[in-house]
Amino acid sequence: MPRPTKTRHIGHIPDNKEFYPKQNLGHNRCIELSYEEVEAIRLADYEGLDQLECAELMRVSRGTLQRILKESRRKVAEAIAYGIPITIKGGHYYLEPHRGRCRKGSHGWSETAERASASTDCTSRQLRKRHGRNRQSREIN
Repeated sequence: MPRPTKTRHIGHIPDNKEFYPKQNLGHNRCIELSYEEVEAIRLADYEGLDQLECAELMRVSRGTLQRILKESRRKVAEAIAYGIPITIKGGHYYLEPHRGRCRKGSHGWSETAERASASTDCTSRQLRKRHGRNRQSREIN
């Protein structure tokens, strides 16, 4: 009997959940990406994090992250190559918005709606949010 799927932590749910090719090629199927597959692509490819950092943020092993990335990249490549629509939905995830990294080290942090808090391993109060390749820094009190 297989082990139950572990809940993956994600930091972003995309606003657009459906992507269609400009020309309708008559495909009657749609490729589904789960939210954790999109998060893995976002962290590894868009944010430029290495696989270990991505795995830590998603709270999975590096091997699990590699499997998620391999499958999600295969799905995206198939959709682009053959003009198949993509739908983003479902998965086993926990939404953990407003994540970032410490400026002085590699300690992670997360922010609630009210206040940011540094990880217990870090004494720095200068934290950075990651938004694509541009980073916005801010200090917390």
